[in-house]
Amino acid sequence: MAAPRLWRLLYLLAAALSALAGASAPEADGACGAGHDEMACVSLLQARQADVAHRGLGRPPGVEREADLAEVLRGVAEGRAEPLEVRKLLPRLVAVMRSKAPGVSKQKLETVVTSVVDSNGDGLLDREELRLALGMTEAVAEGEAETELVPYTGPIPMNVSLAQMGKQGTTGYSWEESSCCDGFNYYILEGAWFTPKFNLADTIGDPYTCYILMHLPGQNCNMHFFYANSGEPAPYGGLCRCTSASNDWADLSLWVSTSGSSIYWPKR
Repeated sequence: MAAPRLWRLLYLLAAALSALAGASAPEADGACGAGHDEMACVSLLQARQADVAHRGLGRPPGVEREADLAEVLRGVAEGRAEPLEVRKLLPRLVAVMRSKAPGVSKQKLETVVTSVVDSNGDGLLDREELRLALGMTEAVAEGEAETELVPYTGPIPMNVSLAQMGKQGTTGYSWEESSCCDGFNYYILEGAWFTPKFNLADTIGDPYTCYILMHLPGQNCNMHFFYANSGEPAPYGGLCRCTSASNDWADLSLWVSTSGSSIYWPKR
């Protein structure tokens, strides 16, 4: 028989795991109270630990919320759930996106959700809006100006990494360092776009908004680079495009843009 002190520790552990799993303390007390069978208590602890792990309840709060929201948004995008009210979901979306991009203001995140993700402004996130914003729609052509693909032949660092980019800067490359939008810093390859790609938005006003959009829970973008034609020089075209998270820089084909697109590599 375990000593009273050990029973107490087992009881407290069982109660904590039961609480995480949604059970009550009396259930833990039933198996782990003083005078009860030690093996029954151990079995309860193992069952509760497995349940907590299966449901992801032991993960950091931000990770847990992002996975939950990703499933909610993808459920609508895949036609498994009804449209969502922006007003009810906005605080949770903003909290998760800000945990991934802490330098972005709450107001800017709210604006991206309410004016870009909810593109028609009706206060609902519907299937087509979320399919677009989550990168679930492949963008095949960029309009008449880019239907004829012209390979980009300028000097390109084909195997560059973020670390190399930071050390080598633009020496010998077509990349240039730049910034916009009150502190968004990036390298830019002007006059180019890439395939394969996903269409995220057609109405953004600056590359910073495109970057923020890639933080939406459920997103399938490679966060290291994107392209847009929403920066200088005007007029802005509003495009925001990314590639799949499974693609790296070396997997892309680059093309000459005739609609003002440029590739952006955000600094971290």
